[in-house]
Amino acid sequence: MIRRSAAWVVFAAALAVCAGSYLHALAPGSAAAPLFGSDAAVPVLMANDPRFDLFHAYYFGQDRFGAWPFLAASALGRLLRFAWTPASLHALQTLWLFSGVVPAALLGGKRPATGGLAWLAALGLPGEVRRQVSDLGQPYAWQLAALLWAWWGCRRWTERGGAGRGISAFLPAVLAVWTSTLSLPLLAGLAAIEAVRARTRPFLRGLGRALLPAAVAGAAELALRVAYHAFALARYGHPYVTRIHLDVGHLEANFLAVTRRLLAPDAWPVLLLAASLLAAGTWRGARVAGGPERRDLVAVALGLFALAVLPIPVLVLVNHVRANGYNNRYFTPTLAFASGAVWAGGALAATRIGCSRLRGAAEALAAAALALALFWTRPRWAPDPRFERLSRTAAALAARAPGSPLVNGYWESYVFTALLAPGKLVSIPAEGDYLRTPFDLAALRRAKTVVLGEAGPLAAYDGKPPPRIIEYGVELRLVLPELYRDGSEAFALYANATEARATSRPPVTR
Repeated sequence: MIRRSAAWVVFAAALAVCAGSYLHALAPGSAAAPLFGSDAAVPVLMANDPRFDLFHAYYFGQDRFGAWPFLAASALGRLLRFAWTPASLHALQTLWLFSGVVPAALLGGKRPATGGLAWLAALGLPGEVRRQVSDLGQPYAWQLAALLWAWWGCRRWTERGGAGRGISAFLPAVLAVWTSTLSLPLLAGLAAIEAVRARTRPFLRGLGRALLPAAVAGAAELALRVAYHAFALARYGHPYVTRIHLDVGHLEANFLAVTRRLLAPDAWPVLLLAASLLAAGTWRGARVAGGPERRDLVAVALGLFALAVLPIPVLVLVNHVRANGYNNRYFTPTLAFASGAVWAGGALAATRIGCSRLRGAAEALAAAALALALFWTRPRWAPDPRFERLSRTAAALAARAPGSPLVNGYWESYVFTALLAPGKLVSIPAEGDYLRTPFDLAALRRAKTVVLGEAGPLAAYDGKPPPRIIEYGVELRLVLPELYRDGSEAFALYANATEARATSRPPVTR
C-alpha cells in the first residue's frame, strides 16, 4: 500500500496539474481549447438571461441537455451582480467537473487517493475526453461529475437511510438525469453494484432501496420534460421534441459503426486493459490482501467499468446517434470512465501481490507515473486567432450599430452575442436556420435597424446585398452595403421598412 503521506502528495500534485490545465489552457480563447462557436455561446447567453420560464429548463431549443447549471449560474450572477463571460462560465464548469474528485475519493473508502486518482486519470490524459468535457456546448462536464456525486449518495443511502443521506442520493441523481437521460441506465447499474456491496438481506429489498433515487430522478425529469414541451408549444408554436426511438432496421449498421469506433486506437486498448485488470483483481483463485478495503476497490473498479460499458447498447439502439453520424462526442462517457477503470482496476489487481512492501512500491511507481503523464501531456495555452477575430468583430458591430439585431447563419450568430456584455447585441439565426431563441424575434420586429451577415440572409447574393430583403416577415431596406468587414465576412446595415408581421414558418429543429 502506498504510504498515506506519499499518496496524498502525488494526488495533490496531479490534481493541481490537471485542474490548472483545464482552467487556463482549455479555456475559451486558447488555441488548445475546443472551438468556441454558437453551441458553446448558448450556455453563456442562458447564464446571463434575466428571464426564467420552462423554456429555460433545457438548453435552448433542445430537450437532451438539462439547463440546471445555467439556471444556477444565472441565480449566482444576479445575486452577486456580475455578468458571465465564456471564460468565467468555463471556470464554473471546471470547478464542478473537478468537484468529482471528492465523491471519487470517498468511494475509495480507506483508499481515498486511489479513487481520486482514478477520476484524474479519466479526465487528464489527452484525447477526445479532454476536448469534450471542456466544451461549454456539451453536457459531459456537468453529467459526469453529477454521476459520481449520485453514486456516492447511493452508497450512503443504501447502507443506511436518513434525511441527510436521502438528499445526498436523490438530489445529484435528479441533476444527472436532468442533464442527460442517458444517466438513468448508468445510475441503475451503479445501484445494482452498491446493493451487492451493501450485502443487504433480503437482496431484493436492498436492490429496491438502491434503485429508488434513480427511479425518482427518472420520473422527475420526465415530468419536467413533458411540461417543457407543452410550454414551448403553447408559447412558440413548436414543442422542440427530439425524436428518439429504437432504430429498427438500422441495428446492424449501428452495431458495426459503434464497433468500429470502439476498435479505434484510443478506445479498445483502454477497454481491454480495464477489463483485464478487473478480472485479475476479482479472480478468487489466489491469495487476496485486504478485506473491507478490497471490497471498496472492487466496487469502484466495477462501477467505473459499468459506467464505461453501459452507454454502448444505447448507442446501438437509438436513432439519434446514427442521425448525427456516430459523432465522437457520444463516446465520451465510455472513454472517460474506461480510463478511470484502468487505474482502479490496477489498484485492485495490486492486492494480489502478497508482499506488502512490493505491493506498496508497485502502487507508488504507478501513481508517480500517472502524475508525470498528466504533467507531460498537459495542454499548453496559446492565443486563438479565431477567437480574437470574433471578439473584435463583435465589439465593432456593437459599436457601429448599437442595439441593432444581427441576423446571420447559426454558427455566426450567437457566438458574437456571448462575447459581449449582456444587451449589447441580439443575434438571430437566418430564417430557415436553427432558431434557439424564438423570444428574440420580437426585438427584430421592433428594431429600427438590423445587421445582416454574409453567412446568413446575404449568402445567396454573392456578396452584393440586395436593396430589399424579408426576414421572419419583416421587410428590410438597405442602408449601408458594408457596415463592417472582418477579413472573412462582411456585414450590411438595413432599416426596418415594414410593420412587424409574424412568420408562419415553424422553427427548424435538429
